[in-house]
Amino acid sequence: MILAKDILIMIIYLVSLYFGVFWILFFIDTRKRLIYEKDINYEPKNFVKVIIAIPAYNEEKTIKKTLLSVINLDYPKKLLEIIVINDGSTDKTEQKIFETIKLHKAKNVKYIKNKNQGKAASMNHALRISKAEYFVCLDADSHVEKNALRQAVGFIQQDKELVIVTPIMHVHKPRTIVQKLQKIEYLTAMLLLKLMGYIDSNYIAPGPFSLYKADIIRKLGGFDENNLTEDQEIAYRAQSKHLKIRQCPSMHVYTQAPGTLKALYRQRNRWFKGSLHNFFKYKHLMLNKKYGDFGVFQMPINISAFLLASFSVAFFLYNIIKPIIKEIKRYILLDFDFLYIIRNIEFNFSLLNINVMNYYIILTLLLLAGSMFYASHLIHDRSVKNYGFIVLIPYFFIYYILLSFFAVIVIIESLFGVKQKW
Repeated sequence: MILAKDILIMIIYLVSLYFGVFWILFFIDTRKRLIYEKDINYEPKNFVKVIIAIPAYNEEKTIKKTLLSVINLDYPKKLLEIIVINDGSTDKTEQKIFETIKLHKAKNVKYIKNKNQGKAASMNHALRISKAEYFVCLDADSHVEKNALRQAVGFIQQDKELVIVTPIMHVHKPRTIVQKLQKIEYLTAMLLLKLMGYIDSNYIAPGPFSLYKADIIRKLGGFDENNLTEDQEIAYRAQSKHLKIRQCPSMHVYTQAPGTLKALYRQRNRWFKGSLHNFFKYKHLMLNKKYGDFGVFQMPINISAFLLASFSVAFFLYNIIKPIIKEIKRYILLDFDFLYIIRNIEFNFSLLNINVMNYYIILTLLLLAGSMFYASHLIHDRSVKNYGFIVLIPYFFIYYILLSFFAVIVIIESLFGVKQKW
């Protein structure tokens, strides 16, 4: 007899299989293009004025490196306007900014001090006071390669339809196991964002150094100041107006990833809440042919990620945690008499007892994840051997379950109206 649970598992499995196989086949189909584009030097046809906004809130540890990377950009200084917005910091952020500007005699850096209003408000402030043709935002915990802006400008100029250009993000010098896991995750995510751009389905413009056509962003009303993930909301809004977003394969940005589980949870709680909010804000795009692949393909993926997370948590609790709890209860009843347990232990293992469908699902999904993992390293010229099994094992068998738990918590909090500030 087929249970409703089995039907649900099969549906989720087939949906996951469909999207996973699609990206693998799409990667194979576009591999030559990917390799070709990453080696192109996107030299600007003409240099135009660019404004770089750096919102900073209590970033005393990283603001100096961030500001220096922008000051040293390989771009005409007369056409580069840097605006640092101190968003109500209570630490030594202001002191570090002044020290850096004075030491490097950076005359094209403007400093603004505001009350704490949030990142989006700071970005809008910079957007209002500048008449630059292009607008760039750089998170104060990130830094860029010297040629990043030059490549971004050259890239956007080679396609008149482009409105937003996104970077390739890397985790900067990962030290903890949590950061090393994110380093792997970021590489795979960057490959997916690149592929999404090929079918006009990019749904996020990462905070660290995405480049925008300023006039168009102004016409769209600027960045949403009431949104937890304004970088994702502006991408959704651009897609709703049929505007084009692509990733520049030679624009590299390095960011400080959360180093502890607590910090990772806070970050992902905000990201996932923002994702849910933006999905429902733009739910009219869902399965709407008017919005092309973004509506018909990407929107279902975005909501399916939460459904898959819920399934993963339920599967983990039922098939792993429940048996463990059952054994613990047995030990309690036996008063933890391990000698008795060893003497009377019975090995009832049989291949016939294995739920073949469940394990087949796990193995298939692991194979798909492993394939994208390998593909991302191949395209970014990274060696898989550098990680070692110490990191790869928790990445494939623990990290995704952990993120799934975070997603389920967000779903529950959203249902009960629990809010979180930026």
